[in-house]
Amino acid sequence: MRKLGTELRESLEQATLLYQQSLDSLCGTRARDYLTERGLHPELVARRYRLGYVDEPAPGHEMMKGRLSIPYLTPAGPVDIKFRCIDDHDCKAEKCPKYLGIEGGGGWLYNARAVLAAKDCVVITEGEIDAMSVSAIAGIPAVGYPGTSTWQKSKHWPRVFAGLDVVVVADGDKPGRDAARLVAKSMEGARIAVMPEGEDSNSFLTQFGPDAFRERVGL
Repeated sequence: MRKLGTELRESLEQATLLYQQSLDSLCGTRARDYLTERGLHPELVARRYRLGYVDEPAPGHEMMKGRLSIPYLTPAGPVDIKFRCIDDHDCKAEKCPKYLGIEGGGGWLYNARAVLAAKDCVVITEGEIDAMSVSAIAGIPAVGYPGTSTWQKSKHWPRVFAGLDVVVVADGDKPGRDAARLVAKSMEGARIAVMPEGEDSNSFLTQFGPDAFRERVGL
């Protein structure tokens, strides 16, 4: 497990707090609307996960202006921050990176605290929004991994889930199914639950609700 220096930890905490305050202000309206559209309560969920909006970027975060900030939280505080585009456009068509990260960041599981709270089962999703949706809307402990390449590099991650019933949720497309198979293969006993074509955990929960999601993933 990587260790962060005191200066970096303090800068991450300060940035997280700054962006939280912006989300709660008038300038954060667009970000709150985005969360509402995704079925994530702007006050309860945002506060729980310390989500924010980048109005006045912290030093080094100038490229993140106008994005939703998603801190990677641990009991000791944030260890990383990802920034999601919330503009009303097709990021791929506009050649706009959907996610941006800070220099020196990456290599962390999102919502890793959920593993500590899990009594018997944990869900693994690809991405932060899906993980917080499963945890907050469906009430199932969930973590998110930032892509299969990072998962493959982090050889210790599978050991984190030892003793738990692990469900790897696959997005409803070929890349999503391929990614879920790779992750599940690295853990003995992990099973895969596939979302309908074109859906991910968040969109499924928003449309069909937590009971349908639990049935879909076999919980």
